Amino acid sequence: MKTLLQAGCLETHRIPELNFRITKDSEKRFQKWKALRQHEFERIEIVVKYARSKNCRNQQIAKYFGEVVSYKKCPNCDICTSFVIPQTQAEREEQQRLKKLQTYTAKKISRPTLYLREPVLQYLALCRPTSKEELLKIPGVGKGLVEEVGKYFEKARKV
Repeated sequence: MKTLLQAGCLETHRIPELNFRITKDSEKRFQKWKALRQHEFERIEIVVKYARSKNCRNQQIAKYFGEVVSYKKCPNCDICTSFVIPQTQAEREEQQRLKKLQTYTAKKISRPTLYLREPVLQYLALCRPTSKEELLKIPGVGKGLVEEVGKYFEKARKV
């Protein structure tokens, strides 16, 4: 440190109860740190805004990545599923039947991980899609799932 002081690369300032050193590039490093700090605060602000929002999480994420979604509510996020979809007795029975169909289909295609979340099953029971095209319109059901298990759901609907 003595060599750095002698070379003029370092200055020491004494302030009562506070000692600090200023190097020749301190201002540049401080500005870089300040910009990084501001960027981190902006990132935190985005996360907080996302967490506090009352809008669909999936729509927010899609919008962030520049995608457009066709649904107003999804069956997957905490915002959209925080309400209970009112169901009739017939819809509850249909949902139970769909759970059994899901288990049967998982065994048939040797995929034990086939799992449709409860809200998706509720939508399926409510909408009762009769074709692969209608099945695709259900939020939470994608093309891959329809291609893999759509024929079983169509047979179950006797289409």
